[in-house]
Amino acid sequence: MKAANFLNLLLATAVVLLCAKLHFVSPRAPSPAPAPAAAPAAAPADAPGTEPGAGPEAADRLVIDSTGLAPHARGFGGPVPVEVEITNGAVARVSPKMPNGESPMFFEMLEEAGLWNAWNGLPVSVAATARVDAVTSATYSSKAAIANVRAALASVSSARRRAEAAAGTGTAGGDIALPPPSRDAMPLGRALEARATHREFSSEPLSSQELSDLLWAANGFNRPDAGKRTAPTAINRQEIDLYVCRADGAFLWDAEANVLRLVTTNDLRGLTGRMRDGADNFALVAPVALVYVIDKERQAMQDRPEDAAKYASVDCGFVGQNVYLHCAAAGLHTVFLGSLRPDEIAAALALPPTRFALFAQTVGKPAGGGAAANP
Repeated sequence: MKAANFLNLLLATAVVLLCAKLHFVSPRAPSPAPAPAAAPAAAPADAPGTEPGAGPEAADRLVIDSTGLAPHARGFGGPVPVEVEITNGAVARVSPKMPNGESPMFFEMLEEAGLWNAWNGLPVSVAATARVDAVTSATYSSKAAIANVRAALASVSSARRRAEAAAGTGTAGGDIALPPPSRDAMPLGRALEARATHREFSSEPLSSQELSDLLWAANGFNRPDAGKRTAPTAINRQEIDLYVCRADGAFLWDAEANVLRLVTTNDLRGLTGRMRDGADNFALVAPVALVYVIDKERQAMQDRPEDAAKYASVDCGFVGQNVYLHCAAAGLHTVFLGSLRPDEIAAALALPPTRFALFAQTVGKPAGGGAAANP
């Protein structure tokens, strides 16, 4: 009796399983597939009007491929292109573009470190200047990935400004893309002979080419494949950010993209000189004041404050001497300043507590009759 019951139970179970299998595999009329959403028209990253909000016909969603936008940014395995998705004017996604020169393990490391999410939710204008640190154990290649993200965002911002300019709707200020540095200068010996400090300047603005040449000489990338610059820093921490103060505002120089990122439209030149205002303040006459800002997180010497202060001063001195030699070669005047007002500058530039202004350097063309040089 028990054996019969067991057989009946076994048979019933088999029937249920068979019916279930037949139910799931039996052919059914396919449901009509929804019509695919129309993909946004492909457009080059620098095409006018491609940034959300750039104009009345701007798309709500845009995906930028950074391939070719940051040719100098290379990881250990080669280029590290990325895709940046922008939705309603803000970054929605950053991800590696495939094929890629790096290994899948590398991208997993960056994802675990939260790099790809660092820009999410930020408006394009904010994301383009956001400070995102490299990932430990993958510093070289993660810097290349970060440079690609910035290049993609810069291309969108540039496209919007060009579209606004063409439509006559642009606003005052904005990022400024500089031309490639010319790197043409007099021989070093003659520049050393001509090196001098001047405190009399013309108010004539520097051209974009002159400014590009100046900034590259100061602390540009002279070995971009290795991420090395014209000025050395202790342990290669590269802790110095260059801010360019002009009459039309203050800008953070993005050395990788060679773009001036607008920080404020206020004229901060008067905060870099000894006197607050008046015609006798040469900082208000000269067209450019460079401000050297130290990033304590990049310097990574919080446990050694005396060494940190010493190395930061020396590193700024290297940059300052580069500026001196370039100005001598280019026929410009300059003076290195320690009399700036760092607290006021930090507030005006909205610097976080981990960054501070250490020195400034005024740069401009000679005053009409020339100026006496000081040692």
